[in-house]
Amino acid sequence: MPIARFHPQPGAEYRLDVREDQAGALLPHTSGISIPLEGGPLTAGGGRLTWDISYLYAELWSLPKDGRQLIGVALAEFTTDSQRPTAVRVPLTPNEVAMIEDLRRGGDVRLLLHLQATFLGTVPRHALPDPGRRQALETAGLENDIFGPVRRNDDVPIRIDKWAWQEEILPQWRGVETLPAVEPVWIATSTVATNPAMDVQALARSLQGASPDANISEIISQCRAPIVGL
Repeated sequence: MPIARFHPQPGAEYRLDVREDQAGALLPHTSGISIPLEGGPLTAGGGRLTWDISYLYAELWSLPKDGRQLIGVALAEFTTDSQRPTAVRVPLTPNEVAMIEDLRRGGDVRLLLHLQATFLGTVPRHALPDPGRRQALETAGLENDIFGPVRRNDDVPIRIDKWAWQEEILPQWRGVETLPAVEPVWIATSTVATNPAMDVQALARSLQGASPDANISEIISQCRAPIVGL
């Protein structure tokens, strides 16, 4: 199992397991890849300081041997009071899927996962050695002191099984075709009618202005169907 390793402080290693074996479809909200993660808070500093991820950013790249190509950018993952980052979720367009299909050459999907983790450290107020700092936090009604943010990166090669890709992930785009670009057709605004009947009336009035003796009803009766349909 691939493991991302981060060092928020010297001598402290935060490990994040990348569950490539559980990769699946990103549906129902959008089409893409979801790769579960497993990790937890890291205790350091003699058991007083705890580091945890507050924000996780990720990208999927082709492997160096295939040339550096950015495949997709993951949705941002934040830590909240009730949830922490639990997966890398990468939306993919049909063109990006076509890139992966070209790279895998009928086999497993092998990519490089670039992870950037932002860590925050917390120390319980009672564990702080500085009495002045403890008093300041108590006055502010805070139970913990916060350290950071600290940002660390790691690159992890991953492999998505051919069967999982073909049977569970790839069907999200079944039947979706990349449409060719279409040149826009420019239409003069003067010929666009939001209300055909009113436009014909306006045309008749304009013609009457050019020939004051003309009758609007007679002019309208001479309007051909193509003009009425404008």
